[in-house]
Amino acid sequence: WLGLYGASETEIALANGAAFTLVQDTRYPWDGSISLTCKDVKENRPFTLQVRVPGWVESGSIRLNGREQKLTAADADRYQAVQIDNPAGDVVDLQFDMPVRLTAAHPLVEEAAGQAAVERGPLVYCIESTDAAVTTIDDLYLLSDAAYEPIPYQIAGREVIALKSEAAILNRTGHDPRRLYQTLRADGFSTVPIRLIPYFAWDNRGFGEMRIWLPVIYRFNSH
Repeated sequence: WLGLYGASETEIALANGAAFTLVQDTRYPWDGSISLTCKDVKENRPFTLQVRVPGWVESGSIRLNGREQKLTAADADRYQAVQIDNPAGDVVDLQFDMPVRLTAAHPLVEEAAGQAAVERGPLVYCIESTDAAVTTIDDLYLLSDAAYEPIPYQIAGREVIALKSEAAILNRTGHDPRRLYQTLRADGFSTVPIRLIPYFAWDNRGFGEMRIWLPVIYRFNSH
């Protein structure tokens, strides 16, 4: 049963006598392609490999020696059985597609009402002050139809995959951030480029704000 993914090698010995080292070749969690092979096969006996399809998967595939099984959202959050007849030669290729998605919280999470978090694959993303040219990221709104471009980015000497996009910013007028209450005055929205980074990597680029949950603007047509 294979529940966690990451570049690795694991020595396996099964009750039927099969013994081998399972190799994962992958850039996961940055990429959803995972190749599974066996090396140092001591006993070349067949076995069933149960691979977990993460709950966020909506499309992808499982290939065994080139034979493909398509994956849909109905296959997510469960295990798929792959019969390995020849551990010394069989190759299993997993493909979990990773489009960026907006995630909503349960209605009882009141602090996140009307807001969404940006996710890609297994990773949650966030935005910090350095990622947008705004006075405060509290005035940022996600756009429901915005495109997100995965880009390489360095944080504290480590390369991660950031997301390049745009968001809406509320154009306040006469706002005094020191006052407890005041009349809201604004003349609409404009757009601003933003960058989101994996949540685990935040607080490595100086002092500032950080947000995961942001309000969302939905653009409606006239029909």
